[in-house]
Amino acid sequence: MADKLKVSTGYEVRLSDKKGNITIQITPSLKMAEEGYRLSVTAKGVTIKAKTANGAFYGMQSFMQLLPA
Repeated sequence: MADKLKVSTGYEVRLSDKKGNITIQITPSLKMAEEGYRLSVTAKGVTIKAKTANGAFYGMQSFMQLLPA
């Protein structure tokens, strides 16, 4: 994902386990479908919340589709 973001935006993305401008949370206790996700994009940042890793992956793919080619 970091490489794709650099190509699309020109910005270097640093991966971290701390909260930042792009946050991906996997929380098995979320009340949603196994591969579901919630994508929130605001001026403060991007948050993807998912119940499983598959859901997080799909959320990342949806976010990537919002970026310029």
